[in-house]
Amino acid sequence: ETMERARAKFRDRPDVTLGLALALSAAKRHADSLAMFATVVTEAKGRNEGLLDSEFYFKWGAAAEQAGQVEKAAELLRKSIGLDPDTPEAYNYLGYMWVDKGQNLEEAGQLIKRAVEMSPTNGAYLDSLGWYYYKVGKFDDAKKQLLAAIEKLTEEDPVVLDHLADACEAMAQHPEAIGYWERALKLKPDEPEKLQQKITAARQKQAEAK
Repeated sequence: ETMERARAKFRDRPDVTLGLALALSAAKRHADSLAMFATVVTEAKGRNEGLLDSEFYFKWGAAAEQAGQVEKAAELLRKSIGLDPDTPEAYNYLGYMWVDKGQNLEEAGQLIKRAVEMSPTNGAYLDSLGWYYYKVGKFDDAKKQLLAAIEKLTEEDPVVLDHLADACEAMAQHPEAIGYWERALKLKPDEPEKLQQKITAARQKQAEAK
């Protein structure tokens, strides 16, 4: 509401319109957010075209991904990379988006590896790489990268722990998997029931193996 009032007052400021687009995305008003991002492009032309940089297209792409518009997000993230090929964030975002959805896995892996090359100690990028290896069935490599991700992150993340547990479970390392899922549960993840189901299934497999 604050940003809507600001835009009504400063109609000649595309940067204010961008602020509104970001606020709408955060409020999960996705259709309104994407429409406002498009408005920024119109308003910035001939007035503040420097605003339409790599970071702008990255933010627009992230908003599109959160809105469930995967193809649009990929288009915008490619635009971001094209404008600044030396920034790892867009490589990782696009790569992880595809990996998580099981799409374009080989290209996604190359994008993530490029991000890791540019920022080798970034825990989020290492998680993406580990998740890529998991998706292509390289579970040992997945576990190695996911353990490195946990080491580099400043605080534990339930998503990364879930990824690590999945990799352990794929190698029939049931006690380890259960331990990581239990740690993830303590961090109050978005979907705790899914983790609990995985723990129950792993315990059953562990019991059957004895």
